[in-house]
Amino acid sequence: MIRGNQSFQKAANIALVMREIRHRSPISRTEISQVLGLTKSTVSTIVADLLEVGLLNESNLVPSETKGGRPRMKLELKKETACIVGVELDPSRYKSVIIDIDGTEISRSTGTIREDRRSKSWHPDPVSAFDSVFQEIRQQVESVHLPVIGIGVGIPGYIEPVKGRILRSTAFDVENMDYTRPLSEKYELPILVENDANCIAWGEIAAEESSDGSPEKPYENLITVLLQMHRDLQGRHLQSSPGIGCGIVMDGMVRYGENFAAGEFHSYRWHTESPGQLGSVHGGREAEDESRFIEEMLEELFQNLSLGVSLLSPARVVYAGDLLEYEGQMKRILSERMAGSFINPEVSGIPIDAARFGESAVAAGAAFMLLERLFLLPEVGRTRPEGMPTWNDVISKLRAETK
Repeated sequence: MIRGNQSFQKAANIALVMREIRHRSPISRTEISQVLGLTKSTVSTIVADLLEVGLLNESNLVPSETKGGRPRMKLELKKETACIVGVELDPSRYKSVIIDIDGTEISRSTGTIREDRRSKSWHPDPVSAFDSVFQEIRQQVESVHLPVIGIGVGIPGYIEPVKGRILRSTAFDVENMDYTRPLSEKYELPILVENDANCIAWGEIAAEESSDGSPEKPYENLITVLLQMHRDLQGRHLQSSPGIGCGIVMDGMVRYGENFAAGEFHSYRWHTESPGQLGSVHGGREAEDESRFIEEMLEELFQNLSLGVSLLSPARVVYAGDLLEYEGQMKRILSERMAGSFINPEVSGIPIDAARFGESAVAAGAAFMLLERLFLLPEVGRTRPEGMPTWNDVISKLRAETK
């Protein structure tokens, strides 16, 4: 039992019940009470609220163990009751994914950032970028006919998710921006922000469903790698070398490190005169020999990842972004140039896989970031992101929607 004030206790109990139903459904009230150590009346009160607003399904699946007693009603999450939107924002494009509360993908979309005619820059700021795509996201949401719990946004750079701040984003050329608070107030929706590579990590650690519908244990230790060639509104490269970021998951949690800089990649060859995050690779796709540039870039990236893999011992390495285009080159470099390196799966035994949501890995992960935080058990000392909804907020919203 978690100790705290009455409001905290209520929120914790609802989260406990929802987590149990999510991971053990179908499950009865009695089973929830026994597993969690909550009284039957507490569980029944919580379940009644959840059933009232349509968050749960109830079905008569198991006969009562008591002779002549009523059959035990089993509970499970109800699909398509409410949704969460995930958005990947880049200076020139966006991707969005909508999921429901059990993590099922409902819809995905992609598009370009509209130019702000009031700005003289080809370099939009992240607020203008979000504004430019919100109407398209709204139309996407309206097409699924579900109330929105909140929006998660994935952005390249140093992000402080608890305070909703962008500490620094080279791609958007901003520093110390109070991001989510003004957007949440403007659109009257909970909006959370996260680093794009960390979003991929949130998507990967979300509970998966196996082919028979039973829950699989998600990977609790992994590294995600995201490589992007960021462009401005005219398609010109914003950086002379690619943007590279990593997400680090240890013991099932995304790790941020000091100053939220964990995973912010700098090559061991990097020095103060390097034009980007790599040390030995210069230029970009405009280089005279593009294929040589890509192979040098990938080789240096793998050399760096080899150190991280050996130190952190993840269960797997996951890649996304423009790396999806280079799968053939990646395999060739690993098998030919790095046959004896620790990053080679045949040496380390650690697989290197494409992100499970492919090209939409950041957007999907941004949605799962909000969903996973919703299911996290409130704990004394753990700070929730500003504006992060609780199950009480979700229940209140759904009640209001039905009036």
